[in-house]
Amino acid sequence: MKKWNMVAVTFFAVLLALASCGDSSSGDPTGTHTHEWGAWATKTPATCTEAEVQERVCSLDATHTETRSVGSALGHISNSWNWATLVPATGHVSCARTGCPGGIAETGDEGPGGGIIFYAKAAGFTMTDTGTTAHYLEAAPEDISGYVVWQQFTNDIPGTAVTLGSGRKNTALIHAHADLTGAASACVAPYDAGGTKTDWFLPSKDELNELCEQQDLFGNFTTFNYWSSSQIDSNKAWVQWFVDGNPYDVVKTSNCYARAIRAF
Repeated sequence: MKKWNMVAVTFFAVLLALASCGDSSSGDPTGTHTHEWGAWATKTPATCTEAEVQERVCSLDATHTETRSVGSALGHISNSWNWATLVPATGHVSCARTGCPGGIAETGDEGPGGGIIFYAKAAGFTMTDTGTTAHYLEAAPEDISGYVVWQQFTNDIPGTAVTLGSGRKNTALIHAHADLTGAASACVAPYDAGGTKTDWFLPSKDELNELCEQQDLFGNFTTFNYWSSSQIDSNKAWVQWFVDGNPYDVVKTSNCYARAIRAF
């Protein structure tokens, strides 16, 4: 009889082990599990930046779960940025998708001023006039009408720079000069690009180079020189030829094209 009782106890223990989730702490030295999994269900839906996460639960022990990623992130809805959500410190902005956690807008997208974004950098760059960080440059969709000179007269305007982030300060320095008929003054005039921004300026040498490299986003640049706001000396300023992409020094009273940009 004792022998049969021992067999029954052993059989019951085996059934119990098969009917429960084992782990090493409960006497299962292999650490293997025998689960009865339920169906996969969405735990967190996909967002612009994250794939959907699904979860399933063991019917024998609800504390035992598994998760998996399904598919891929949805991606932002381009050209539907809610610029009111722009975080200056990070450059993150939400798109029109409900629950968008925010991200960096892409080159080619429309900017808040109605122009086209031609430069976007998550790390940002420093604006030399205010010391603040900007993350984007957008350019007006069209040139300032006709040829313009840099200045009517060859006067020295000290303090201009060539770096990314210096164009706005350069333009202010030029515009503050008595001669207000050149390219910089044309660019600071409120530009109606379908937006509401009036803080347009003539790009610096390096900003103009970035614009030249992305000119295919616009499709309407002329095959000629474009002014930068970077002075070389009292007689000359930097231009860039939008054919070979090279910068050249040109006398300030020369006729060239200009296109306004803005930073944000």
